[in-house]
Amino acid sequence: MERRSAHKSTPRRRYTVDAFEGIAELEDARSSSEEPGLEDVDMEEDSAEDFSAAAQPPSPSSASSSASDGGEGVSEDGNDMASDAGDRLLADDISIADIDDEPRPFRESNIPATPSKVHSNKGVRRRTRMPQYATPSGPVTHTRGTSSVLNKASHSNEGRRRIFYGGEMEDAKPAYAAREKWGMDERVLPKRSAMGRSGYVDEAGMGRREKEEAGLWEGCGGLEACFAGQRWEETGESKGREYLRGEKAAFLMGPFMAPQRYELSVGGSMPLREAWKEDAARMQKRPTNYKNGFMLNAGGRVNCLAWAPHQHGQYQYLAVSVLSERPTTQPSDEESEAPAFSSQTRAKSSIQIWAFGRQESGTVDTAAGCHLTAVLCTDWGDIKELKFCPSPTANPPSSNDTVDLGLLVGIWSDGSIRVLRLNNVPLTSTTAYLHITNAAFSSRPPDTVCTCLSWLSSTRIAAGCANGFVAIWSLPHATQPTASSNARPEIYTSIATTYILSVTSCYPSRPNFILTYSMSGQLHLTDLSRPPGSPASNAPGLRTRIVYSRLAWHDHLQIAVHVEDNNFVRGSPIRRVFTSTALARVKGTATALAVSACHPYMLVGSASGAVSAVNAVTGVWESNSFGLQLVWFAHEWRPARGDEVDSVGGNGEVMDGVEGGAAASRGRVGSNGLSRIAEGFKIDRDVISKEGRVEQETNAGPLPMTVFEEKSAVSALAWNPNIEAGGWAAAGMGDGLLRIEDLAT
Repeated sequence: MERRSAHKSTPRRRYTVDAFEGIAELEDARSSSEEPGLEDVDMEEDSAEDFSAAAQPPSPSSASSSASDGGEGVSEDGNDMASDAGDRLLADDISIADIDDEPRPFRESNIPATPSKVHSNKGVRRRTRMPQYATPSGPVTHTRGTSSVLNKASHSNEGRRRIFYGGEMEDAKPAYAAREKWGMDERVLPKRSAMGRSGYVDEAGMGRREKEEAGLWEGCGGLEACFAGQRWEETGESKGREYLRGEKAAFLMGPFMAPQRYELSVGGSMPLREAWKEDAARMQKRPTNYKNGFMLNAGGRVNCLAWAPHQHGQYQYLAVSVLSERPTTQPSDEESEAPAFSSQTRAKSSIQIWAFGRQESGTVDTAAGCHLTAVLCTDWGDIKELKFCPSPTANPPSSNDTVDLGLLVGIWSDGSIRVLRLNNVPLTSTTAYLHITNAAFSSRPPDTVCTCLSWLSSTRIAAGCANGFVAIWSLPHATQPTASSNARPEIYTSIATTYILSVTSCYPSRPNFILTYSMSGQLHLTDLSRPPGSPASNAPGLRTRIVYSRLAWHDHLQIAVHVEDNNFVRGSPIRRVFTSTALARVKGTATALAVSACHPYMLVGSASGAVSAVNAVTGVWESNSFGLQLVWFAHEWRPARGDEVDSVGGNGEVMDGVEGGAAASRGRVGSNGLSRIAEGFKIDRDVISKEGRVEQETNAGPLPMTVFEEKSAVSALAWNPNIEAGGWAAAGMGDGLLRIEDLAT
């Protein structure tokens, strides 16, 4: 066998990797100054031991040696791998200017742990790396060093794990556990036996944090001292009814071929099972917990829904606020110019507190019924948003006559944010009307108004403003008797350039992160542990052409859930907030979004009146272009014509001439219109990828945009945050109807 020498002459070929090739302006200059006899390199057979040297750039010594040897490309030690590292992967007739920018497989290091393989292809020996996951075909754009689009068909589970959760397995273990628990079967509704908190929550660390927060309250005198300035008094029913306005609601519900008409007054309720009582034969074949829930009439467009957390007793409580229709009045000059950016005239509004019985098994106790426990009456204008404090506070336990619901924060149309402590709420057989004249905490930034809010912990709240700023207050210090009546925030920093539509905290796993969405369509991720306003504290995310105000944090999967163009619901991982993956697609503009703390299943409401249940785990992990969705129910409203005034009373009357619940007979519609509720849908496998949508539109034509009645829309959604009732869902509609149902199986 002949030994090879480093000084032996080898075949030479022209160097083809030219970074300036293809630039017309440099062609003439290079042709005039280029000297004959360019540097050549030779293709030698490589050994596995030389790969580490080839992966590194050529050293100055090897470069000088190559020039001194007359272009042989041989280093001093006889190894020519340092000089042809960039050329040995290319064929003789290929130039770097002709190659698309294809992504390389993600690796924790450029140097593999095991030797790479060398094989022969058409007489050219070249080195190849074995990819860890399939790479997308065709040109791919890159953002910040990685692929800018999360294409489900182009990444395996291992690749998606690295993209979403990083290279360390410890960061992805809770997500893998969620996939094993909720994503292995094709389910779109929660299972009662599989309720659980996020795996990213450190119970020990969270317990220490809660003790520290409780210590802040105690250091400032306790909750009693901090909220001593709150004033409320019980008023009579006649005066309280002025704050609870609305009209009767008529609707059709029941079996598809035999719907029945029902009517509810403001504050009235009806069990869902009532609509199927005539279908006794089928009801006997269904489970005993079939249709466990209620239909309510809140009196107006349901604007906010908030379940009271940390309620482990016999009852669950829901706070409801509506936008009541008021007679139009002549607005002031300030209101007529920019009503969304200025304080509005104060008007009467209310917060309804509903109580629902709970069985030992965790289902809704329809026998115990539901009850409008209290109505909190305020004079600060319409309520834009309501949220209960998710963290437990040092509240006294509830008694038999009263209940403690914790801290409730809200934003009113006068531009102020207020915190109410709902302790000692009376529990009576009748509705209690409580008139709140003063809140313990109230604040409004100067020259702007608060637009949205979020809890950061049991002691801190954040509010977005119309000028693009975010204000953060510490309640123990802001509620001190010596504090100003208009409490000053501890952080007041600019995040967006315009009106902030939504702000949400990444609580409980990452309470120092907040997500904001502004009128410009820009999503931002902000780290509050960094200096406010510094470039390191703010990471811009996706930007949409059509502005949506729906934004939520999914703690089980560590993603920000938001709505994009073409009615897509997408999730942006916290490590790559500038990209997103499709989770669902609704048939109309998304108007409501709900994410649970007890399971990863989401609810999405649309302007069409349909509420879809989606399993976000399958949306993140499945490598296909389709998503499983289930329509919980579909709601549709139409106004009454002039000759359809309600003249026949009574509930539960079967409609004459109704075909599948599609029409209503004369004289039985109602002056406030008629609604129809359809249910019993099957699980749908819908196209959620951009590629699949393009193919669908190519075959069937562009999908039309539909305009729906305003009162048909689903305006608010909420999951119950308590483990004992984690499957309970609430959905409010534009006509004032409110549906409560246990969806767990």
